[in-house]
Amino acid sequence: MDSLAIPQDFSVEDNGHIVVKTAGKTAHAAFPEGSDSAAVKLARVLAGAPFLTEKEKACFRFPDQGFADYYGEGMGIGFEGGLSGRLTLAGGMARTERGRFIQNFNIRYPVTADAEALVRQMSAIAGTYGWILDWNRDNPPCVIDPESPVVRELTSLCCQVLGTEAEACSMDGGTYARKLPNAVAFGPGIRGQKKPCPPGHGGGQPDECVKIENLTNAMEIYIEALKRLDVLIGG
Repeated sequence: MDSLAIPQDFSVEDNGHIVVKTAGKTAHAAFPEGSDSAAVKLARVLAGAPFLTEKEKACFRFPDQGFADYYGEGMGIGFEGGLSGRLTLAGGMARTERGRFIQNFNIRYPVTADAEALVRQMSAIAGTYGWILDWNRDNPPCVIDPESPVVRELTSLCCQVLGTEAEACSMDGGTYARKLPNAVAFGPGIRGQKKPCPPGHGGGQPDECVKIENLTNAMEIYIEALKRLDVLIGG
């Protein structure tokens, strides 16, 4: 074990079975920046473990290199496309099952990207390390022109109620808007607003919360939006 380089935030137990432990930092798959994958950290260390075979080391080099960044560069699928922004790639849960190592992943790709081309590229990279990519679900992104009359009207309304200058923007999170024709995601979140929770809390956690002021503003905006959209669309 002395020849295995162990970072300070790792622990090793050797009681007949070698157990290597570390911890990471979670984040929503749509916003992976700032996360720190424990699975990738473990893979990085185990890829150089002297007690593993070369084939086993290659198995761990794949998640180490493929999921080491947030934007798919390690997989060769880095992409940025206009209104919908930059592709993100997040490695999710890792587990073993019937003697196989399984790594889940989540991609949020721009509307101008070709999903099948992304999968072909990832499959090719995975194959060089002895992995097989199983693509089991695709939920295509959507985007509405921010200069469309509906979006301009809703944006103007938000600025009026909130007393600020705001612009329509894209987000990596999925909403029900993509399931409805000619729909836009429209909610009480304000980009850049400080969250009422300390780091590591809030969104996606048990103490997720929203400011009461945002909800009351949203009620006013929604009511007025229905009136304006009725005039704009219903004529």
